[in-house]
Amino acid sequence: MKYKFRAECSQDAEQFKQENREAISNFEIVPVEGFPDVDVTFDSHLELSEIIELMKDIDHGHVMYQTVKPVDEYTGKRDYDL
Repeated sequence: MKYKFRAECSQDAEQFKQENREAISNFEIVPVEGFPDVDVTFDSHLELSEIIELMKDIDHGHVMYQTVKPVDEYTGKRDYDL
């Protein structure tokens, strides 16, 4: 499945990629114009709940796990209840 999320900076996204290489592929980082934030798309065989748990292990990963969704459901809005 293809997923998309926002991160506060590319370093956070890169850390997620490095720590989970076996679970993700086709990882693409796109800068958000005018912000240090980045949008990221990637493919994974994992369920959304599993990806969220992996992102919770990343320092400063809160924006990532609060925004990650299947790409066709992505809005970029944060779910502050997570």
